[in-house]
Amino acid sequence: MAGPGAPAVSWQSEQLPAGFRMTARSTRLLPGARSAVTHLVFSDGLATVSVFVEQSEPGAAAPGRRGGTAHAAPSMTTLGPSVAFSTFVDGHKVIAIGEVPADTVRAIAGSLRAGEAAGGPRDGGHQ
Repeated sequence: MAGPGAPAVSWQSEQLPAGFRMTARSTRLLPGARSAVTHLVFSDGLATVSVFVEQSEPGAAAPGRRGGTAHAAPSMTTLGPSVAFSTFVDGHKVIAIGEVPADTVRAIAGSLRAGEAAGGPRDGGHQ
């Protein structure tokens, strides 16, 4: 959980699938949440993929493990034409959802990297 003195995170993307670019970004504190959730939208002009990023709980154990800081393995779920992919990136839980091929949501989620806001080390990512 990020505290009030924690550095802000600016999410950047590297190696997006052909034609995709980040088209929107917002951050908000949802009811009952301990930290803010960042919502990123990627589009190729026809399809969109929503990505939700939240800080992982410190010391959270992966399902089926006792203690430790291991995270659950990435997972893919489909419901009709929608595909959701969940993984962990730079200490954050990342969930990508869209009506696109499974490889596309996986590639978009995997392209994200955390950098410091306002002039951080990874400002050169695609937007």
